[in-house]
Amino acid sequence: MTITTLSENKTLKIKAVAIVVIALHNFFHWTEPYRCGENEFYFNPSRVRCFLDTLVSSPADCINTVISFLGHYGVVVFVLLSGYGLTLSMMKNKVGFREFICQRAVKLWLLLLVGVVVFFFSKLMLDGELFSSYDLKNIGLRALFIHTLIPGCGTKMVGPWWFFGLVFQLYLLFPPLYRLLENNKVKMLTIIAMVCVVFSYLCVYGLMPDVEVYVFMNAPGYLPVFVLGMWLARNPGREIPNVTMIVALIAFVLGNFYKALFPLTFLSVAVLTVFFIFPFGKKREHIEKQSRLLVFMGKISMIVFVSNGVLRDPFVTMAGKLGTASGRYCSALLFLTTTIIISILGYFLYQKCFETLKRKTNIFNKQ
Repeated sequence: MTITTLSENKTLKIKAVAIVVIALHNFFHWTEPYRCGENEFYFNPSRVRCFLDTLVSSPADCINTVISFLGHYGVVVFVLLSGYGLTLSMMKNKVGFREFICQRAVKLWLLLLVGVVVFFFSKLMLDGELFSSYDLKNIGLRALFIHTLIPGCGTKMVGPWWFFGLVFQLYLLFPPLYRLLENNKVKMLTIIAMVCVVFSYLCVYGLMPDVEVYVFMNAPGYLPVFVLGMWLARNPGREIPNVTMIVALIAFVLGNFYKALFPLTFLSVAVLTVFFIFPFGKKREHIEKQSRLLVFMGKISMIVFVSNGVLRDPFVTMAGKLGTASGRYCSALLFLTTTIIISILGYFLYQKCFETLKRKTNIFNKQ
């Protein structure tokens, strides 16, 4: 396979598909029949058995069950594309460390602001309540991006918001990693990625202190994927052996059933994603009809990300009351539609705040 350069529209379409999978995952894993959890932050063999049993006992819910168990890998796609996009951006327009971190932190704060606004009105309308001290504390921790480093805090309040901590850590690491890549120190990047894999194994096998600070909620767990995205951006035209895809597929399948390969599943998904998206980066771009809906969904994908965890509860309740597979799928469709509509409004709020900051400050004077 030859690495090509992805167009902006192609990247947005991939993000659109990934965010739909993530949102449905965040919904379905709270509904029947499969509520055993997924091997996302750590491996539990009982979840695998429950997954297989549910597929057999409830075939009508197979889509629900598969997305519940595997949908969290959509995050891998976002991390891969983040490393890829940041590298392309830095290649076109270099910025210093402080300026880069400042720009990225402000964008994350704007995203969090949109999420907090949605959370506020959702809580007010559904529960008739304002923010509690618990909510304010957790919002503050997420604004500081330190919640994934505090034992048991990562998924509190709004579960999917754990991602803020991970992505900020990756932003902090990006400038020094890019410097290595720019100086062709690929071996050093490979060593760093391998050290992270070893560290992940130590955590998964309990050889590190178990304090509920999960490696796959923080940078070490996702750094190999991030570095892969960076390397792809710097190496258009390079050939990747097709056997790599076969190895990645085997590691992914077995890693979801056996603890020994579980830490490799994240990188395996990234490699499989590469083989899926890059061959079509240019070869079929000219014959594909540009889907405006998918492109726009890609643009609002991060708003969907911060909104979906806030909005799911009433639709999960609806799915429980309906009590059938078709009822669960209808509830999921209604949840997704509502989330997209709210996210469109949130996107305009985000854009308005961003443009105001850009006009009144010099934070984004180099983009």
